[in-house]
Amino acid sequence: MTVRAMLHGGDGAYFLDDPAHELDGIRPSGPGIVLRGAGDHRGVLAGLFHGPSRRAVDLVVAAPKPVSVLLALEPLPRARRLVELHECAVASTLEYLADVATLGGNRAVGDAVGFTHGVNRRLDPHLHTHVVLGGPAGPASSVAFALRRFLRAADALYLASLREGLTAALGRSSWIDAAGALQVQGVDRGLVVATTSPRRRDGRVERVGAKPAVEAAAVRRHWRETLERAVPLDTPVPPVGPHGHIDEHRFACILGDGLVGHPEVVAAFATACTFGATPRAVLVASELLAGGRGQRRTVPAISLRGVRAVRALGPRPMDPRSLRTWQERSQTLGTELARRAKGRSPTRVLAAARELTDPPGAR
Repeated sequence: MTVRAMLHGGDGAYFLDDPAHELDGIRPSGPGIVLRGAGDHRGVLAGLFHGPSRRAVDLVVAAPKPVSVLLALEPLPRARRLVELHECAVASTLEYLADVATLGGNRAVGDAVGFTHGVNRRLDPHLHTHVVLGGPAGPASSVAFALRRFLRAADALYLASLREGLTAALGRSSWIDAAGALQVQGVDRGLVVATTSPRRRDGRVERVGAKPAVEAAAVRRHWRETLERAVPLDTPVPPVGPHGHIDEHRFACILGDGLVGHPEVVAAFATACTFGATPRAVLVASELLAGGRGQRRTVPAISLRGVRAVRALGPRPMDPRSLRTWQERSQTLGTELARRAKGRSPTRVLAAARELTDPPGAR
């Protein structure tokens, strides 16, 4: 998961004491910025930790390693565009969570402050933002509980936004490969390995103490030396497609079986957009498929997979207007197939199926 929510206690010094010098000259603003609320980031942060529990939610939104490596590969102007893309995707993710995470009909997410960093404790490139947030009322644990159901969808939205935006920001394609891993054009897998922290046998990252405070020049020198020592493995090549359509196999696998609601459909649709999509396009498409994001109703996953419609009409388009047309044709086809199952007018059914599936001018 690239989006995680944890409870954090204290007075906020953990965030304020990290100047994140590694992003000096790259980050468009200081390490702390108000994402929701009024005032300066120090005042908003202090308010988040005010209360009997002195705790807030630390929502960590981290770019995948093939994206973080671009901080070291790209010159400063292009690295700055990368950070801007990341922060824009973070803002969209927070907006989605604030919209859907409700407690008893009230707002669950109140003020929020973001702290964007560019390294981990080993000084490897690690682009991530700590979004410190709380609720208008009630303990931080209630906010964390309200967010829990939507984190997977938020994760998929953030990643889809990154994949879609990298082409415009840096001229690099980004996609999900057959194994489900995110790839970036021009980023050799050897570079990813060289800048990835080792893990213990249980899969957890090995901790090496507190993050050191290092100036930007020293960090970039460290990155350059690390990349020079990296052993090339292979540079992934973008697949031919699908552009403009979702990966139906991946969509069905992520939906799985059983009952699913709007968050599950968001996660499945966003991940099935191989080369990414804007959060708005994903959310509109998900509402077409599963109803409004505020609804808590669930539907059988098998009804959303639409295997027969996909075979007849082809994969679902990502564009909301085209998807709406696809949905209408799918419903018409389903109605006619239901009539055929009852032994009514098979000739009419076959003619309707041809009309739905044949391209314009084919007849």
